[in-house]
Amino acid sequence: MFDSLPHLGAGGNIGVSVGAGGVLLIDSQFSQLHEKVKAAIADVGGGSVRFILNTNGHYDPIGNGGSVNGMIAAAGRILGLCDEKTKIIPGHGRLSDPKRLQDFRAMLETVRDRVAAMIRDGKTLEAVVASKPTGSFDKD
Repeated sequence: MFDSLPHLGAGGNIGVSVGAGGVLLIDSQFSQLHEKVKAAIADVGGGSVRFILNTNGHYDPIGNGGSVNGMIAAAGRILGLCDEKTKIIPGHGRLSDPKRLQDFRAMLETVRDRVAAMIRDGKTLEAVVASKPTGSFDKD
C-alpha cells in the first residue's frame, strides 16, 4: 500500500509505502515533524520505519539525514547493496553508478577531515571558509 502524507509536509510531500517488507518513508522532512509523521504512518497501518529515502541532500530531514557523517554512512550502506551493474538515481543530478558514489563518499570524508582538523586547531569559521576546504573538488 502506498500513501501520500501531503498535509504533513513543510514545503514538500511525504510518501509512505507499507508492505510485508516493512515501512518505506519517502522524504522524512524536518525533525520538528517527527511525532506527526510517526502518528500518520500508524494511521495508514504502518509500524516502525525500516527504510527512509530522502530525495535530496539537505541538512534538515529527520534523523540528521543530511549531516556529513550521516551522508558518509549512507553512502557506505548504499555501496554495500550495489554491484558493478547497479544504477544509482540521486535526488538531484544525472544517473550515477557505484564508482561515482565511491568518489562522492571519499570527497565527503576528505572535506570533513580537513574541516575537523581546522576546528581542532582553533580556526575561526571565517578562516575555515577562507581556506576553501572543498577547493580541490571545486569545478571552475
